[in-house]
Amino acid sequence: MAKKKITSAHKLEYLLMTLTVKMLKLFPYNTAESLASWLFKSIGMGFGVRKKLALQQIGEAFPQMTGKEKKRTITKMYQHFGRLSADMFLVGKLEEKKINIVGWDNITQALQLGRGLLFISGHLGNWELAGRVLAARGIPISVVIKRIHNGLVNEHINRIREANGIKIIYKTKALRPTIQAFKNNEALVTLIDQNARKNGYRLPFLGKQASLHTGFVRLAIKNDTPIVFGAALRNEDGTYDFVFEKLVIPSEFPIKRGDENAADDTIRREIEIAKYFHGRLEHYIKQCPEQWFWLHNRWKRANKAKRTEL
Repeated sequence: MAKKKITSAHKLEYLLMTLTVKMLKLFPYNTAESLASWLFKSIGMGFGVRKKLALQQIGEAFPQMTGKEKKRTITKMYQHFGRLSADMFLVGKLEEKKINIVGWDNITQALQLGRGLLFISGHLGNWELAGRVLAARGIPISVVIKRIHNGLVNEHINRIREANGIKIIYKTKALRPTIQAFKNNEALVTLIDQNARKNGYRLPFLGKQASLHTGFVRLAIKNDTPIVFGAALRNEDGTYDFVFEKLVIPSEFPIKRGDENAADDTIRREIEIAKYFHGRLEHYIKQCPEQWFWLHNRWKRANKAKRTEL
């Protein structure tokens, strides 16, 4: 896909972003992080940046929440993404962060197989920090991303990622680089919680039918590449818990085999593995709903997705 045209609005948006970052750099990191948290909360709740959509979606996912609980959760979400943005653009020092890592041996075990590693997560917690930690620990890592609408912001963020040892693969041109990464026994990171629309399968997610991505599983099945789910969650005291779950080998994942043919079994395996990992993401969202990106219209046009009956 060609780069999107840079408009005057894009230039203004980028200017405001860079000026804000320069202003925040005048303060000690903890103060800057608090200011970014306040700024995101003020803009999000004050000006209603997708606030209505966020409240609607969290209400449908958590019908037991009261109005006050929903508002409090969304307020915390804006604050959380303010802190995350400060960490990304100000690049807080890793050695100053208190990170408790559980399951690192699952990553090393996966790479010992020599078939690469598919590392999956969602827009939950501080996924950008998780990528930096993986790269800093010597894991060769690429991330599959969707190009941001504002090309100037897109390139700025990618320069930060690349400076931290993270290679970029665009989703529209991901096939060949993904295969090569697996051949090189590298780790590939993909976030699975965006709306796949007509390209996905219709499956339940947080209590509603959604269009779920399964392409990442298809490639892992083809190469029998191990898959590890991870979550990088922030605690109230500013520390982090990084969880890397037990690896899944696609060929060993249990499925209910059909009576038709091997092709149906392959599709069934793809869908069942995708369901499993979306279920793991759902598990952590329920633990920390304020750390998930509720501003994305996750369930839009789920009826356009492919059905899963086999």
